[in-house]
Amino acid sequence: MVLANAEYAARIASRLSALAFFDAGHVFGGPAPDPSRVRAAAGAELRLRLPLVEVPIRLIWAVRLPASGLPQGSELNVALGTTFGP
Repeated sequence: MVLANAEYAARIASRLSALAFFDAGHVFGGPAPDPSRVRAAAGAELRLRLPLVEVPIRLIWAVRLPASGLPQGSELNVALGTTFGP
């Protein structure tokens, strides 16, 4: 398994943050990581921390990068909570 993640976050208001991110990885089964199967994406995210529970609701837009070996495209997702931490 090969996995890389980088993100930059900036607070816009007391409960609102904006992020830019880059993700790349190869998490498919096999005897050894194959660099030709690494997939990559970049995107932006807005996080709004909900009052009382202090959990973020996230609006995430990601674009597949051409070197990822997948068809060009983008995705818009909504998520509740965080992946790695606060």
